[in-house]
Amino acid sequence: MKESKLIGKLNETDKKINAISRVLQRLIQDVSKLETLANGTLSSLQMFMGEDEWNKLVEKMKKLQEKNKEKKLETK
Repeated sequence: MKESKLIGKLNETDKKINAISRVLQRLIQDVSKLETLANGTLSSLQMFMGEDEWNKLVEKMKKLQEKNKEKKLETK
């Protein structure tokens, strides 16, 4: 009797692990698709803006990021 309960719980646990594995695989695929979409969007924006404007925007974003890091360090 005890062995059959253990085997039943083992089978149940195995099914749950398989279900979680499928969910994780799907999440990984979705993240990969989002990465591809984001890269494509950035490339399109870069082409639309032109290289000079794009480089100016990148520098501006870098400066903003540095300021945010400094503010975080000051608050700690």
